Amino acid sequence: MTTAGVAAYYLSAPTASVPPGPGIKKRAAKELGPLLAAALGVFRIWRLGKAIAIRSLLLAVLAAAGSFLALGCAPAQAQPSPEPFEIVPGSLEVKPSRTDAGAHADLSISLELAHGEDGRTFGDLRTATVELPTGFVGSPEAVPACPQAEFLAGEMTPACSPASQIGTIGFEGQLQTIATSASMPLYNLVPTEPGVPAELGFRLAAFTQLLPVGIRSDDGGLTVSVRDVSSNLEPRALSIEIWGVPAAADHDPERGRFCLGVGGPPSCQGGEEAAGAPPRPFLANPTRCGPAVAEVRADSWEAPQVWSSADAEAGPIGDCGAVGFEPAIAASATSRAAESPSGFSASLEMPTHWSDPDGRASSALREARIALPEGFSLNPSFAAELEACVLTCPEASIVGTVEAETPILDEALRGNLYLTEPFEGPTGTRIAFKAVAEAPAAGIRVELPIRLDLDPRSGRPTAVIEDAPQLPIERLEVSLGASGSGPLVTPAACGDIGVGVELTPWSAPGDRRRLEDRVTVDRGVAGQPCPSIGSRPFHPQLSAASIEPRAGAYSAFRLHVAREDGEAPLGAISFRLPPGLSAGLAGVAVCPEAALVGARARSAATERADPSCPQGSLLGRTLIEAGVGGRPARIPGQAYLAGPAAGSSLSVALVTPALLGPFDLGTVVVREPLRLDPRSGALVVGSADARLPAVIDGIPLRVRGVAIDLDRPEFLRNPTSCRAQATRAVVEGIGPEGEIRSATLSRRYRVEACRRLRFAPTLQLRFLGTTARNGHPGLRVAFFSHPDEANLASASISMPPDLLIDPGRIGAPCGPRALASRTCPARSVVGRALAVSPLLGEPLHGQLYLRRNPQARLPGLVVDLQNRKVRLQIGAKLQMGPSGVSVVTEAAPDLPISKLVLVVAGGRRGLLVHSAGFCTGFRRLGVRMVGHNGKARSLRARLPAHCPPRHDTQGPRTAR
Repeated sequence: MTTAGVAAYYLSAPTASVPPGPGIKKRAAKELGPLLAAALGVFRIWRLGKAIAIRSLLLAVLAAAGSFLALGCAPAQAQPSPEPFEIVPGSLEVKPSRTDAGAHADLSISLELAHGEDGRTFGDLRTATVELPTGFVGSPEAVPACPQAEFLAGEMTPACSPASQIGTIGFEGQLQTIATSASMPLYNLVPTEPGVPAELGFRLAAFTQLLPVGIRSDDGGLTVSVRDVSSNLEPRALSIEIWGVPAAADHDPERGRFCLGVGGPPSCQGGEEAAGAPPRPFLANPTRCGPAVAEVRADSWEAPQVWSSADAEAGPIGDCGAVGFEPAIAASATSRAAESPSGFSASLEMPTHWSDPDGRASSALREARIALPEGFSLNPSFAAELEACVLTCPEASIVGTVEAETPILDEALRGNLYLTEPFEGPTGTRIAFKAVAEAPAAGIRVELPIRLDLDPRSGRPTAVIEDAPQLPIERLEVSLGASGSGPLVTPAACGDIGVGVELTPWSAPGDRRRLEDRVTVDRGVAGQPCPSIGSRPFHPQLSAASIEPRAGAYSAFRLHVAREDGEAPLGAISFRLPPGLSAGLAGVAVCPEAALVGARARSAATERADPSCPQGSLLGRTLIEAGVGGRPARIPGQAYLAGPAAGSSLSVALVTPALLGPFDLGTVVVREPLRLDPRSGALVVGSADARLPAVIDGIPLRVRGVAIDLDRPEFLRNPTSCRAQATRAVVEGIGPEGEIRSATLSRRYRVEACRRLRFAPTLQLRFLGTTARNGHPGLRVAFFSHPDEANLASASISMPPDLLIDPGRIGAPCGPRALASRTCPARSVVGRALAVSPLLGEPLHGQLYLRRNPQARLPGLVVDLQNRKVRLQIGAKLQMGPSGVSVVTEAAPDLPISKLVLVVAGGRRGLLVHSAGFCTGFRRLGVRMVGHNGKARSLRARLPAHCPPRHDTQGPRTAR
């Protein structure tokens, strides 16, 4: 085996962990022996003028290799050093040849590794990675790439084209105990690794080294790595120079030049070559002035992954005032219809002037603020279908596209806009996106954070880009809305609407350039005429029905109010259930006020997982439909029985955990007052003061529909009347300027099978007090009914002919206003009442009043009953006919009353008077009762009384 072959073997060995055996030595001699002949050939060619230098070079290599063979030495083992492997503090230097911003300057990088007095390092360099300062960018396509075949061809150096040389690389180290130094051309190669935008490389004899170049995705900076360095070299110092304009004639003296020194000063050959290609910039300085810091980290073969790091300032970069920045904006919406789903695109044009090798690149964009047209807002329909990126980005997180053109690549970077974090920031709503643009062929991937700030009142979005990567971007187009979807809603009225843009360059962070473009809305929804402010239609629709329509049965009840796109959003809803659709409030707990206050402060996710109100207060479910388009967002919630609100003793609390896809908008609580109509017994829910939220955290809901499903078991009992009834609702819409539109809606309601209900109430009557002639007796009337029967609709009672109304006892009948406010005069009270209903829980107590009736000779009667939850009134007429006095009730509420007791006062406050003594004979009352199902029951009720004892010989007499 020749000594030259052994030397070549050791020089090319990637590591020194295993010494070569005899077989390996023979193979190395066979494969690398021709290198000696080649080297001698080079010596013969260059013997004129350089014979001594080349002879010294070759003799030194041969002598060093011979000494290895003679001593039987193998390459050094990778053994730990007593001293730590590290980069010598302060040795890292990163220097551009010019420091003016945007200049196409050369960049030199050098560092030194810690070593002993003998020159050997404390560990063999394995990997070194240099992260150039942010803003130093390169164009891998500006220089022709050398194919790998050409790079490996040639004898001592590659056969690459001179135009592919991108700079130089040098090192100093030890070849065992012999000091060695080298300086070689650095070439731009066709990458061998997938996903690597560029790969640099150098070669000396059989020794090759590749340096992959990466573009950092977060800031666009360059990263240059040296991997798996041969430990035979033991380099203690590295230096790299990358040329700003590689084809410039200034670099011809170093183009193709390599130097090698073994045990003495280096000897050089080559150089003085022209690139033979037009000069194109490869590298440019940052366009941000001030310090620019580079970082490097390295590890050793002895301690892999144990990193030593250092940083150094390159610059400072200056003269930013001479850097240009000439942006332009073009904006467009995908829909020109008012209040319709739409996408939005903004294209920024920013000439870079990068290709001028003698000029300076224009500034990169640092910040952009694009205020979308007034009236645009986020579409809840779109938001509800999204998912946010967590560890990975699912397809449902794509909200748009991004495309960027840069002079450093021949192809555009394209990708998607992803939703990352729904909310961040201390004030307002900030929706975070991540634009990911890639050029797969070039192996470049760039990430650009984009934020959407929403005005908390109007919802107007402003797209914000901050601290963008310092890449030369000539065109950046961001489109919100993927595959024709509508993430935004256009304004409610037509017009040309301005897009406000503020752009800030890296060269002048305090200099904001203000630009403007306009988008047009010129038609209505679905081809309708263009709407104007305050003239939008409002025609909501109502649907309402009991799930089980059988009379007297318990049934869930569903109500839904909805409107179409283009109409005013729903703002408030109040509704009156059909008379007779009774609510079983007995046994229903009331959600504590503290729980409702706490719910408003909770996140939607927390409220949905653990409701604030107790289960015992749950009445049913709710659903809010929000947004525009064919698929509105559906936000479920729950309805609870709650305490006083808006003057009512009870209310319905609509608790909605507002989750829109990944957007947690908190918990919305709307209190709808709940009352029982005193005359008809109908449930009335809501008022104009109980408004639905219009905007939550900067997202206008544009409420399309509200559904309420009261499905608590045995809560609602159907009417016992099969007459046609109606569910009624008053719905308000809110216009864009706050104007209120109102609509009164009605939906037919009817149950069936009423005649199957039995109607068999009973009645008890009794005189109280005196039965003497001209006396004023009291009267007690007790009505009893079974809960499963039809409810009492009306009753008429015919008094005995001698039982009259005393005109002198008709005091001051109560008027309607006084009755409503319970301020009737004391003289109008003629009795008291008690009612028990299985649905209302605690009994109802009240008074029997004389009621003013201007259209009749006699006043009317009204029973006013109340407990802590509800109030009921039952009216009656007093009639005087030939046969005497009769009492005829008005329509009673279709409400199950198991017991009703009326006590008409007697004595000094008595209204009734006997025209004859009651003890002169029997007295009977004629009673006719009619149920709500139409069935009637007539009775001849005996009216018993106890006559006072007589002080005569005949003894007492009693009524029979």
